[in-house]
This record gives sequence, C-alpha cells and structure tokens, in this order.
Amino acid sequence: MEGSIISYKCPVFLGATGTGKTRIVSEISKITPIELIASDKFYSYSYFDSSVCHTKNDYTELRAHLVGFRHPTESLLDRKLFSDLVYDVARKISSKNIMPIVEGCSVGYISAIIQNCNKYSDIQFSPIIGILLQNFNDIKSFFRNKVISLIENGAIQEIEFAIKNDWTDTYVINKGMLANPIYNYLKGKISLESTIEIATDNFIKIAKEEEAKFKTFSNVLWIEHISGKTDGAVNHIREILSL
Repeated sequence: MEGSIISYKCPVFLGATGTGKTRIVSEISKITPIELIASDKFYSYSYFDSSVCHTKNDYTELRAHLVGFRHPTESLLDRKLFSDLVYDVARKISSKNIMPIVEGCSVGYISAIIQNCNKYSDIQFSPIIGILLQNFNDIKSFFRNKVISLIENGAIQEIEFAIKNDWTDTYVINKGMLANPIYNYLKGKISLESTIEIATDNFIKIAKEEEAKFKTFSNVLWIEHISGKTDGAVNHIREILSL
C-alpha cells in the first residue's frame, strides 16, 4: 500500500568483553549477508586497535560501521546521539536488503539504542541476544593470554604514538583497561609484567560488571558461548533469526 512503512529487523548482540560476540557474528555472515554496527565506546576512537581490545583482525571478514570515527582528543560521544547514528546506519544497510547487526559490550550505548528504538518505525532493534561469559576453568589465564596477544599485536606502539601526538589526557588513555596500564609502563611507573597483571585484572573486573548490568536488561535471549564450540551458539542463533 502506498505510504506504508517497511519495517526491518536489526538484531542486537550484547555481552561482556571476551564472550566471542564478534566471532559469532563473523560466522553468521557466512550464512547470510550482514553488516556489523560496532557499539563500543572505545572502538569509536581512531588510531587505537589492540590497545582498546579491538584486535586488527576482528573485522577482517565483516563490513563494520562506527569504528574509529572520532579523534582521540574528542570527548566521549553522547549516548542518545550515538543511538541516532546507529539508527541512521541501520536504515542505510537495510535499504540494501542486507541485515544490520548491532554488537557491543558498552552497556550505556547498547542501553540507549534499546531504549530509543521505540521512536523508530522502520527499524526494529530485535531480537536482543546476550552472549554469556564462558564457563572458564581459569578466567585469569584466558584474559592474561588475551592481554599478551594484544600487546604482541601493537598495543604498546599505539600508546607510544598517542604520547608522541600529545593525546595523553584523553578518554582512551585515562579509562582504557589496557591503554592506561601501558601508558604507565611507558612513563616508567610500572614494569611490563605489572602492566600485564593490572590489565588482566581490569578485564576480569569490567567483564563481570558488564555481564551483571546486562542481566538487568529485559527481553534478552541468553546464549552460552563455549570456547571452541562456536557452532553450537551459531546454530542456536540461526534458529532465533530463522536463517
């Protein structure tokens, strides 16, 4: 009917850092055309990858949006404005008959997207799929290995570049789980081993806090993603999305 509004779905994947959300979305992209909308406050800054836990190969097989679009010296983007930007991107992706997927661990940004979705008539931010922290035998070893991998993939060089450009009094350096300890290491305040231990503890603390906050959200379909068994989570999601 003329004047009718076509409504598109935009699934939202949420969960703590380290749950493997991006890996799952990458597997889904092999089944159906999708484009990812990254919803992480640290990922929104340019010039940082490994130092903010966004490894350089995360989006190798994905077309990703809203990654690295702010200068390091800019303040953190307002949540409502971010949700409006996400809506605009989701609408453009949907117009190509490609499914947009929002994915992230930023509780504030994800919350804003969900809360503001009622004002959009042509994009439905649903279903909301939560990925649970894995049932780790040793969560400390998991995150410690992750920190070491990020350091080996250029995290220190990124912070050296930030120092060279006088981007030290910025959100990433002040608040980054890995970026801040690396900055203190480069300033000679702590050893590299202490950097690894502090960053590991930061990741564990934040991951548990993120999951606890996400569990207060309504209408979330929770799925456990066990390391090495991504197929199980992907098959469950395929059923949810009718793929």
